[in-house]
Amino acid sequence: MKVKRIKLKNFRNYTEQTIEIASGTNVFVGQNAQGKTNILEAIYMCTCARSHRTGKDDDLIKDGADFYQVEIQFESDKLVFENKSITNDEFLNIEGSQFNSKFTIVNKKLNDEKSTENNLEQRLYKQKSLVEEIKIEYKKQPTIERNIYYCGLKQEKISDLIGLFHAVIFAPEDVMLIKEGPAGRRRFLDLLISQIKPLYFKNLQLYQQYLKQRNNLLKILRDMQFDQRMNSTTYDPEIYRFNLLQLTIWTEHLAKISAQIINTRQKYILQIEEFAIKALEKISNGKEKLKINYKTVSGINPKLDSNQIYESLMYRFERQQEDDIQRGSTGSGSHRDDLELLVDNNLLKERGSQGQQRSAVLALKLAELQIIENETNQKPVLLLDDVMSELDDQRRTHLLSAFEDNQVFITCTDLGQIYPEYKGKLSDKEELLNEKILSDNLSQHNNEVSEVDLTDTSDKQNLSDFDDIENELENNIENNLNHSYINFFKIHEGTVKRQYLL
Repeated sequence: MKVKRIKLKNFRNYTEQTIEIASGTNVFVGQNAQGKTNILEAIYMCTCARSHRTGKDDDLIKDGADFYQVEIQFESDKLVFENKSITNDEFLNIEGSQFNSKFTIVNKKLNDEKSTENNLEQRLYKQKSLVEEIKIEYKKQPTIERNIYYCGLKQEKISDLIGLFHAVIFAPEDVMLIKEGPAGRRRFLDLLISQIKPLYFKNLQLYQQYLKQRNNLLKILRDMQFDQRMNSTTYDPEIYRFNLLQLTIWTEHLAKISAQIINTRQKYILQIEEFAIKALEKISNGKEKLKINYKTVSGINPKLDSNQIYESLMYRFERQQEDDIQRGSTGSGSHRDDLELLVDNNLLKERGSQGQQRSAVLALKLAELQIIENETNQKPVLLLDDVMSELDDQRRTHLLSAFEDNQVFITCTDLGQIYPEYKGKLSDKEELLNEKILSDNLSQHNNEVSEVDLTDTSDKQNLSDFDDIENELENNIENNLNHSYINFFKIHEGTVKRQYLL
């Protein structure tokens, strides 16, 4: 996937800004509090309709405004069905041709009585680049309203957005994945799975609905038990039994959806561990070994199938029902799951060094990148928010080599944090035109122009030739900017300006 254009209106410190983006690596350079992170935040919002920094839309509106808009245009590779069948000979020709990377052959058994394993219908799918758009807008006037659009079509639910655009963000605060409580680690896991399994996101939403209903009933039952102990006339045993029946129904719903969530989490935790182990081994030169333990409901084996997990959960809920009533909430379930991260059998949260914690988070992010690519056949956009200064040379080198084919957005305060070997300076196009290297190329024409007689036709032609040469040089600069693999942008007080490295 590749972002082609970013448009912001009243977003954070941007009044109105359009940024044309090229493939490859895009570096945003600027001092602190100028708006670099805001650009990455806007891009990441288009993956899940939520900022990675705040859960409040009001925080995203520019001071003095009453709405914001975030819009990205991006390009993705999709399999588009070619409406034709092909013979085995055609299949072999395509398979061995230069088009093999652009076409996918799907074998389908013919629906007739003569169908055999060898009697297959070959269907042709073409890998085609599609330009898509996502827009998120939030306004406070005349009423609070939040809208999401995909290619101009309004999406009714957030779940409709999930999976359309893929991005992975790595920021300094991600080390809190290790240091803080289970909620951050669950969110990391849930966002990763939701990007590639939209049904999982819907299951999470259902789980929260069922959990809320169950907790409401638990509170009602607790209050009714209190009324019974106080011999209150408001206590009605028939209503109490009816509420207990409702509790059983909601518990069954909760256990069923929870079993599916646990089963899915277990599968992807194994994948995360597999890729993260390899990444950490490279980062540490084989000196560190990562282990991830899935901590779910006590007594539940997440390696079982969904039906077995459901039975175990129902048994668990029945045993703790009275405790839940007294508490007025559900004491255990998927909403309390956690990931236990260890390096060399030491719990990272308690005994890991700062360097080990950063390396582990980096390994998790690289695993996330790999899993999304494997599951979707799309290379996700990678967002690196001021993380280079937090990494030593070895970790920085490994990170930069891990995403050679991905589009990357990097923010930094100093270009030397990313490319220490670069000794040049950044200039915009206007400054570049005034540099000596260009003035030398124009010196001969400048001398001629200084002597011209504007009333003379031939001298007017000389002036025209000079303008053509200057325009040609300007176009050459623009062409270099557009075809450079590494693209630079200077951020200052909420404005973005394309730069060129001399």
